[in-house]
Amino acid sequence: ERYLSNFAKLMRLILDNSRQGLISIGNEIETVSLYLELEKLRFNNRFNYSININNIDSEFTLIPPMLAQPYIENAILHGVATMTNGTIKVDFQQLDEKVVCTIDDNGIGRQKSAELKAQNLAKKSSLGIQVTQERIELLSEDFKLDLTIQIIDKKDVNEKSLGTKVIIEMPCRL
Repeated sequence: ERYLSNFAKLMRLILDNSRQGLISIGNEIETVSLYLELEKLRFNNRFNYSININNIDSEFTLIPPMLAQPYIENAILHGVATMTNGTIKVDFQQLDEKVVCTIDDNGIGRQKSAELKAQNLAKKSSLGIQVTQERIELLSEDFKLDLTIQIIDKKDVNEKSLGTKVIIEMPCRL
């Protein structure tokens, strides 16, 4: 019952957010929190997560909605879903005139994930990142926003994967 109630709330938030060009960071964090909580339940608590806000007025700082979600989804599905002790950290901070959102996981990494995907007979095409890239291009044109996304494969000294880090930099509006 709690799962269905939270799912319905998440759908309402997504629909409301999708109708707006910019939303408050607080609204984005509420959406991301609900999404992570539902996915944690779905994957039987195989991962933990944290969301941190640094140096931001979460009520009045505005950002484009749903930019972090596809990368969080990838961190779950392609990073920590096969683990028993996964961790996802989502951090929002303001640096000068930009909001920086970092999604950091300790998952299996993009290379191992691609290998597992290649072995999977029922190949499913992933559109989340492609759609997000198209949205970024449209937002850049419509709002004259300079959005950048950097994906880092974390590795130890022996080139063993330590997970993936995604850094999204976007201008903020007050």
